[in-house]
Amino acid sequence: MISPLNGNLPIVFDTGGLHDTITHLDINRNQGNGFVFEHHNRNGLKWAIDQAMTFFKLNDKSRSTQISRIMKESKSTFNHKGNDWSYH
Repeated sequence: MISPLNGNLPIVFDTGGLHDTITHLDINRNQGNGFVFEHHNRNGLKWAIDQAMTFFKLNDKSRSTQISRIMKESKSTFNHKGNDWSYH
């Protein structure tokens, strides 16, 4: 949860709590906040890394737009409202 708040897009295996917090990035639909692989093997991980590298190679404006969106969505989703502290 902290990673997308800070504009870092995680590479994760689709399991447990990660399944509930990280969704695969789809820039065409303005959705997702990381790179999720479903096959728990070297090919699955390589696929996710390739997806991340493709994103990294986008032009600065496209990449910045997505990262800004992810940070804003994460701020509204991953917070601790009602507690003594929260992410701002």
